[in-house]
Amino acid sequence: MVEVLGWSVTIPLMIIIICLIFKKPFSAKIKELRWVRGEGKKYEVTFGVLQEKPQQAIPQAGENVIMQDDVLEAFKKIPDLKEEDIKKHLQAAYGFLLANGIVTKRQLNDFISSNNILDKLETIYIEELLRPKEAPLDPIAIATWGAILFTFGVNKNVEDGIRSNIRQSKEYKDIHG
Repeated sequence: MVEVLGWSVTIPLMIIIICLIFKKPFSAKIKELRWVRGEGKKYEVTFGVLQEKPQQAIPQAGENVIMQDDVLEAFKKIPDLKEEDIKKHLQAAYGFLLANGIVTKRQLNDFISSNNILDKLETIYIEELLRPKEAPLDPIAIATWGAILFTFGVNKNVEDGIRSNIRQSKEYKDIHG
């Protein structure tokens, strides 16, 4: 075959055949592609794990959208938080909740009442930022990372992503150098 068609035709034909055979694995990886970064000829390609949102993180038709007052009342139920801190960061926390997928009153209540999520977030903040065990969380941490745990589920991939982002923070760098 190579002698009849020549290398210039055979190699592209082989590439097409290989791509057709492995079409599904390649397309799955392309869908997972998160970012490519680099300089010159050195590039890093990062693939994420595709996952579905847990059922409780999907808003249902006709549900009431949260307002800042709803966030204030819900966050008051979290023992780590002081009311003055909640009020100080209320607008930002509200924005982070909406941006991270908590948009209904039901979702907010399910989120705040989830010991699994808050316990996991406390563990991450104690281990990564060396915060005191008595009160390691703040309203922004809960609205940002807690909401992500709620929206995408408590699992190793999500936890690793949160830890990675925390390690990029000024607070982490100030503590760990």
